Amino acid sequence: FEVDVKIPETLPIDETILVSILSNGIENAINAQTTLPNEKKVIYLYLKTKEDKILLSIKNPFDKRPVFEEGMPVSSDEGHGYGSRSIKYLTESLGGSCEFLVKDDLFILRMVV
Repeated sequence: FEVDVKIPETLPIDETILVSILSNGIENAINAQTTLPNEKKVIYLYLKTKEDKILLSIKNPFDKRPVFEEGMPVSSDEGHGYGSRSIKYLTESLGGSCEFLVKDDLFILRMVV
C-alpha cells in the first residue's frame, strides 16, 4: 500500500461520504488483484485538497482486465459491480466528477469533488 495523503483537519465535504468513496475504491482495488502473486499486489492512494477541492486517485494492478460500458467498469461476477456505481453516485451528489480507466496495466479511479 503506497499512500500520499495530505488533507486538512476540516474537509470541504462530508467525511462520511468521503469514507464511503474511499472504502468502495479500496475494496475494488483489493478484489481486482486477488489472484495476483503477492509481489505484484499494490494499491496506490493519492488524496489531497487543492483550492477547496478534494482530489483522489486509487491505482492498482489487476488479474482480469476490466470491461467498461459507458465509461463505467462492469462485473459479471454475482454480488459485484456496486462499488463503482456507488462512487459515481456519491461523487456526483456532491457536485464532483469521477472517472475509471486503465493505463499501463493499472486500473485507475480519479475523483474531484
